[in-house]
Amino acid sequence: MLTETTKENCLRADKLYNCSFLVTFSSTSLVDRVLITNPSGSGVVVTIFDLNVSLNLASKTSQLNQIRAKVFKGPTITANGSARTVRNLNIGNSEVTETKVYEEPTISASGTLMFQETAINGTIKVSPLRLPPNTTLLIELGVNDADNDGIVNLTMCEEAE
Repeated sequence: MLTETTKENCLRADKLYNCSFLVTFSSTSLVDRVLITNPSGSGVVVTIFDLNVSLNLASKTSQLNQIRAKVFKGPTITANGSARTVRNLNIGNSEVTETKVYEEPTISASGTLMFQETAINGTIKVSPLRLPPNTTLLIELGVNDADNDGIVNLTMCEEAE
């Protein structure tokens, strides 16, 4: 177990991870969902240092570009969706994470709303969050224009329970 959960300590312990990807919206779907899960039996507690959601600058088309994010805990999931790659930030270390990140899960209930924010031409930052084993977060993203794409950037640490 780390003595203090900081990015530097996590990096030294080979336990600092990142997941970053582009979210593409379309005229038929101005909403996307991201699922972050620390599975039951993982033996780790996840500290999310940074959860940043922003508009892709290359795709901004209207003067007032808006992105919205809602963070829920405990959603009811019927299918995980597409797995996203989570990388160890200690370059050259191949240790894998217990935490899983998925895009476009199928849900039957969103769970309990923890946080929501809207940004105009900007970035939404949520941190820090801690996820014990058997904890799932759902992030619902929305934009005001189908020509806008979003970027999700997640930096987290895992440490023994």
